[in-house]
Amino acid sequence: MHTAGGRGETPPPCPAPAMKPLHRSALFAALLASAAACENGTTAARPPAQLTIVSGDGQEGVVGQELRQPLVVRVMDGKGRPVAGQRVSFRVTGGGGSVSAGEAVSDRDGVAQERWTLGTVAADSQRVEASAMDAEPGQAIAAAVFRASGQAAAAATIAPVQAQAAGKPGIALADPVAAVVHDAYGNPVPGTTVTWTVTSGGGSASPATSVSDALGVARTGWVLGSNLAAAHTLQASVGGSLTTSFTATAALGTGATVATLSGSGQTGPVNFEMPQPLVAEVRQNGVPVQGVPVQWTATSGTLSELAGGAALTDAQGRTSVRWTPTSQFVRGVHTATAQVQGVGTATFTGTVTAGPPTGIRTLGIAGPLPTRGQQYIGRRFPGQTFPQRFLVQNAYGPAEGVTVRFTSSLGSVEPATATTDSAGIAGTAWTFPHGLNVLVVPGERPVVAVLTATAAEGGVSNYAEADVHPPADRVILHPAAQTVAPDLWATYNASLENVLGTRIDVQAYPLCRIVWSGPPAVQLSPYPATEYYPLVNVRSGTPGTYTLTAACEPGGPTGTATLTVQ
Repeated sequence: MHTAGGRGETPPPCPAPAMKPLHRSALFAALLASAAACENGTTAARPPAQLTIVSGDGQEGVVGQELRQPLVVRVMDGKGRPVAGQRVSFRVTGGGGSVSAGEAVSDRDGVAQERWTLGTVAADSQRVEASAMDAEPGQAIAAAVFRASGQAAAAATIAPVQAQAAGKPGIALADPVAAVVHDAYGNPVPGTTVTWTVTSGGGSASPATSVSDALGVARTGWVLGSNLAAAHTLQASVGGSLTTSFTATAALGTGATVATLSGSGQTGPVNFEMPQPLVAEVRQNGVPVQGVPVQWTATSGTLSELAGGAALTDAQGRTSVRWTPTSQFVRGVHTATAQVQGVGTATFTGTVTAGPPTGIRTLGIAGPLPTRGQQYIGRRFPGQTFPQRFLVQNAYGPAEGVTVRFTSSLGSVEPATATTDSAGIAGTAWTFPHGLNVLVVPGERPVVAVLTATAAEGGVSNYAEADVHPPADRVILHPAAQTVAPDLWATYNASLENVLGTRIDVQAYPLCRIVWSGPPAVQLSPYPATEYYPLVNVRSGTPGTYTLTAACEPGGPTGTATLTVQ
């Protein structure tokens, strides 16, 4: 039971009406009058003195929604007794929002109530003032203030605190990635679970889920993928329907390295591809990085499998090229490099050797003959042996220690193989067989013999070619006869011919030499032989006819002429 005035006094109940015998209609009118008189006698006539909050203060609710409990006040007079019929005004004074009717009239217990819909600001600044109004001037006589705290509504949006980031591939970003969750009114929503998913570029997010704090912010760590060329994106989502994305740029930085993995220290011949590829590796803080442009260069030769001299690292952080040294002027150690801009250089070394022979030249007696095509070395005859030399060269010059194999289309060679000396020269002796005249048909050209020299390593070869003529089968004297006075000189010459009728160079013919002879009465004075003709001067002081002989010795044909002195 409500206490009045705060003194514990209980107002006397209204006296029951005297129960006199009345007519039914008169009795009903009397009861109504008695009830009205009781109410007017206990409250309506009392002016309101105070307004107290009964319930509904200090509530928490979702912004934009009506509070669960109504706002309830009690109007009392100066003695603490409830005042019925009093008009009470409810007015929003902070935080926005609205009340249902704006005012209410107190009941017999002095109680008035109203409904309160909170404003859209999530804060504890929501206020509603309840005032007991003076009936005449409409001024507030007593007032009370209700307070409420607005809580954010359900998550409606999610957005990045900072949408773009930059970091190192394979390494966590220096600062966590943050997303903020808001409700439909823009209030941050705490306690919301945010799921983090890497959508491109590889890498990972840790933790995979996080809960928004009092400011609506959820955070996670982002480890970027190891592909430098890829687009790196991360998605934050709430409930699968609200999403936002982050992008990051990966770049090498402190802790990045480029190193030789394999292929350094090889040995190979010039103009030939090295046996193994050159492999470089790029890492960032120990993590292999893909998509890094690597610039390859070499002090000599070519590097294959490149596009404009640059290559991108693969998923293992590696890039490789094939190296073919081509410089023929520098033998020894050459270098190739793999450079990453802003990181450093990996250096590969390779020892370049001369390599296999690249050519053979036929050498004549006085020096080299032409280096291409047929190497004609002159006329040769059966039974003749002569030396033949060949110069073997590699990329750097004369090739020492190369095995050369000799073969002949006619005759024999000794030795059949030889090793080049420090000057790159190897030689053999070429011998033609006897009896070649049986292979020759009169009117046809001489037999052509070919001596071929082949370098076993490298397979290059060259050859020498000679015309092999049949041996001389007759000696012809010119003139065949002369007449002179006593003691005057006469000149004769002799020439050699073979079965083909070919005149033979007397000086170069190795099988015989011309020897002149005559009777004792004849004086002979031979001259040095010219190319084809050995000459002799002849005289006699005794008249007569004499026979002169020119013989191809030893054991060759002879020819005769006559000298008449008169």
